[in-house]
Amino acid sequence: DFTTPLLTNTAAVTAGPGYTLSKSENAASVSPGQNITYTLTYAHGGQSLQLFDSYDNDIVNTSNNAIKGFDGTFYTASGGGTFTVATDPQNNHYIISQACLGMPAGVTCTTFGTLLRNGPTVNICTGYTVEGNVLIPVGDHQGSDAHMVVGASGTNAYMIGISLDAFPGNFFLQKNAATVTNPVTLLNSAIGTTITAGVWYTIEAQVSLVGGFPNICAKIWPTGNTPPVPWTFCYSDSTAPLPCGQYQIGWQADGSANFDDYSD
Repeated sequence: DFTTPLLTNTAAVTAGPGYTLSKSENAASVSPGQNITYTLTYAHGGQSLQLFDSYDNDIVNTSNNAIKGFDGTFYTASGGGTFTVATDPQNNHYIISQACLGMPAGVTCTTFGTLLRNGPTVNICTGYTVEGNVLIPVGDHQGSDAHMVVGASGTNAYMIGISLDAFPGNFFLQKNAATVTNPVTLLNSAIGTTITAGVWYTIEAQVSLVGGFPNICAKIWPTGNTPPVPWTFCYSDSTAPLPCGQYQIGWQADGSANFDDYSD
């Protein structure tokens, strides 16, 4: 069989979300000996990785304000509780948060401290994506939660959380402003997985400005599994506690759980 070739002087391919690579030449066909010029261009209409963090460079038992990210940037602990670097059998370092100091697993308290990365800060108006891993340890009580902070300034913040029970939901958005509210609460049946103690879950959140209001989209899946394609939820906040500006990301020590584990 003979197929007539397609004569064209342009070609383009999309590699990954929003990234397009294009190649063109100054003529669709040329004669022998004729010069030809190729042009290669690219365009990125999505988001790109700006920072990867890890605690593998931290010595085990490093705690609170001495904790550093992979690039040497320090974190700041505030509001109570402790954050301590630990290691798993594969020598992967992660952070253990303890809200209720001196108390065993399974108890609760009213401490809700945070561990926030000092920089680079993020800006809701330019948009960004945050991804991290969370685990509620075996031994915490059934009402235990774990939170990833996706934007914080002072007492105002957005957090994405998981919970072993239905309060406020197994997967939820928490908004800290004049009061603490949960604009989005979803049960296990709506998120495609069951939140279980002793299991790592990956949370991905995208924060952007849509129609003048902060828009928070999030998804969750067991760490190591294939991520879901669609967002599990998107929420537009018309009464935003955080306007355009610079904010921090990190973790919360949650008094509902006493112990939580976090890694990037």
